[in-house]
Amino acid sequence: HEFNLKDAISDPLSALTAFIQKTIPSIFQKQAPSTILSALKQKKLILILDGLDDLHPEKELPRIAEFIKTLHKLHPGLLMVVAANPHYMNGLCHQDERSACL
Repeated sequence: HEFNLKDAISDPLSALTAFIQKTIPSIFQKQAPSTILSALKQKKLILILDGLDDLHPEKELPRIAEFIKTLHKLHPGLLMVVAANPHYMNGLCHQDERSACL
């Protein structure tokens, strides 16, 4: 399954939810959107992104970084773990006081 970045920038949560729906077993697909929104509202949703340093630093990484920044701006209660070499983080380490690069 591919993640559509064109739609993701304008509405990152909906694009992410749609992607998750495609990748989970069909028995859970109907309830995924409401479960994700409920967890987000309760500040119990954690998004784990691994392998950013596997992306092309000029072609792919800037678009993914923009997606992450937009998602963080629109949904500051969403906890995110982004795993990559700090040199490949494209400015993601210093978003606000809750951000940290380890």
